[in-house]
Amino acid sequence: MNCSFSDKEEKKYGQLKVKLAQDPSNVALLLELGKLTFVNCLPSKSEELSYLVRAVELDPTNVEAMFWLAAGWYYNWGADTEAKKYLDRALQLEPNHPGCLKLMFYVVHSSTGNWRDGISYLRKAQELEPTWIGGYWQVALLLYDEGKYLEAEQEILTALKRVEDRYVEPEDSVEECYERLITGRTNRQSLELRELLGRIRKKIM
Repeated sequence: MNCSFSDKEEKKYGQLKVKLAQDPSNVALLLELGKLTFVNCLPSKSEELSYLVRAVELDPTNVEAMFWLAAGWYYNWGADTEAKKYLDRALQLEPNHPGCLKLMFYVVHSSTGNWRDGISYLRKAQELEPTWIGGYWQVALLLYDEGKYLEAEQEILTALKRVEDRYVEPEDSVEECYERLITGRTNRQSLELRELLGRIRKKIM
């Protein structure tokens, strides 16, 4: 399997594999291995999915495992139907899980081709996590592409009010991936918000 672990995470990966061999039904170990391979390795259904699918099979109420399994199906293989299946199950168990709600927005948009079909999921996630600015950028970009520049501007202005001034990029690759794909609370996203605002205002002038 082609992976790009840091030295620290490669050591962690090896240790988790040894522990799992001794305790193959340990859901926490399966989840950690599934997340590590999703984030650091080229897509490999045979390994990455096996950990997460097994975790869900052993614990059908594990919402975090369902979230990461859905993320794998969506981001790595573009399998909207499979991703939605696990997100539906997760949200039945935990309706206010912001990560599942945010991911569901992307999955619904991808499957229907109309981002407004999933906007209720995104807005609920934003109510629960006001500093998750990634969704505002995404909606602003979609509105920009539709020529709705004033609405797009409002999305950006709302997001800029919620940017965390002292956000520190995580060193852990799993946390970094979650911030990049789901929350948008990254310094890069803040720069992209301002860049898009400049483009929008040129259109408004």
